[in-house]
Amino acid sequence: SSIPSNYPGAILVVQHISKPFDRGLVEWLEHWVKLPIDLARDGEKIEPGRIYVAPAGKHLILTEKTTLRLDDSSPVNGQKPSADILFDSMAHIGSRALGIVLSGMGEDGARGLMELRKTGGVCLALRQEECAVFGMPKAAVELGAVEKTSSLDEIIRAVLSISKGVRANV
Repeated sequence: SSIPSNYPGAILVVQHISKPFDRGLVEWLEHWVKLPIDLARDGEKIEPGRIYVAPAGKHLILTEKTTLRLDDSSPVNGQKPSADILFDSMAHIGSRALGIVLSGMGEDGARGLMELRKTGGVCLALRQEECAVFGMPKAAVELGAVEKTSSLDEIIRAVLSISKGVRANV
């Protein structure tokens, strides 16, 4: 809810969720966010100021810096969609991007964040005190994919600063 309606970037979301709860998640988030939000569609061109949520059962991949692809390959770390797949795709196209792991069980996102960090991306994880489950952020920290964990307020500041072309300093 802290991201303004004139936010100039696109936001891609991977949430471990099953059908039909993916649509319900989007509808719930519509009440909290000021940006248009919907389930991502295969071949869709991303637009600034929009939020795209990976549909249940499909990996979300960013190609050519502006095109989304939905992938039906096997789960990664038991997850489909997988944050590792999305972060990997962002790293391989050289996207100036911010990767964030907020909360969750397991290690999904850690390896992908590491790849993104190697290519100059800003990689953050929510600090333990604010996590419902510290598993995924902890795995990212232990792998060295994030420099430190951050509060939700610090993460929001990073999202807003990177959209202005300023490297986040959290």
